Amino acid sequence: MECALYPIGLARAKHAAGIASGRERPLRPLRHECVRIERAMHRCRLRVALCGAGFVCLAGWCTAALHSAPADYEETVSAKLAETHQDEVLRLRAGAREFTALFKPATTANQGRAVLILHGMSGHADWPDVVAPLRNSLPAQGWATLSIQLPVLPPSAPWADYDTTLRRVPARIDSALACLSRLRYGKLAVIGYGYGAMAAAQFLAARGKGFSAFVGISMLAPPFLMPRPDLLDSLRHISVPVLDIYGSRDHADILREVDDRRRAGTQDRTRSYEQFAIEGADHDYAGYEPMLISRIAGWLERSVPGIEPQDAPAAAVTGTPAESGNGGDDTCRPQTN
Repeated sequence: MECALYPIGLARAKHAAGIASGRERPLRPLRHECVRIERAMHRCRLRVALCGAGFVCLAGWCTAALHSAPADYEETVSAKLAETHQDEVLRLRAGAREFTALFKPATTANQGRAVLILHGMSGHADWPDVVAPLRNSLPAQGWATLSIQLPVLPPSAPWADYDTTLRRVPARIDSALACLSRLRYGKLAVIGYGYGAMAAAQFLAARGKGFSAFVGISMLAPPFLMPRPDLLDSLRHISVPVLDIYGSRDHADILREVDDRRRAGTQDRTRSYEQFAIEGADHDYAGYEPMLISRIAGWLERSVPGIEPQDAPAAAVTGTPAESGNGGDDTCRPQTN
């Protein structure tokens, strides 16, 4: 597809950035140019996702949003999510700031299980690649899903500024855990995609509590973050089962670190670490969503046994914010118009 704002085709941008195939590598002298093209590609995708994937595009909104302040930009993204997902939107609180999450209860016997989903860099809680397919499909597999909005910067901001957003992610994960606890879900897993996977790995390595399993999809610590997060060290210190999943045609840096991630993940032999490549898939997993969902759902079923139905609280089976109530605590409340 072509983006009117950035006149470069998505497929052409991928090819030029050296990520159309796992065998392709950008030449070192062209690294800065590749990063520029990659940034243009992500900005193009953000415009298409927010204005083309079911959202109402207000006149001039897309262009104006690119230059808004970070807080205003995130609120604009959240407002667009609220417009099209009214029955799923929750407002959570991290410190003094509220943020948006999308909740879907399980549509089959739940046994008290829920998944927290963390999107990739510059994305949103219903990102069409990976995030939306998982959050919409896992409820049919017996998992409630909570996809939270991570701190996001306007596409015009330098990507290195994302190191400031990374420091704000743990508070949002804590808030999501509190929300799921209030909804009485007792067995929790976390799924992260790209940047979200790195943030989840850091959280699990530092806290070690709250989740029973971790799925990292296309895990990578972006090289432009300073200091660069040590993903491998995080993998060494995670105490819960880990599924490391990636596309065989994923980003070059992700493929380059496959062996390093496996060595780091298997250093602690007291916990399970599995690594799986989806053959033919690139970083977007477009056309490979059924395989991705099936692989993750099967692994979660093996790794996170549910609460026995007779022992599970009623709200854990069909729990929603409206049913469970907040008792005066706005940690996890539905969106109000």
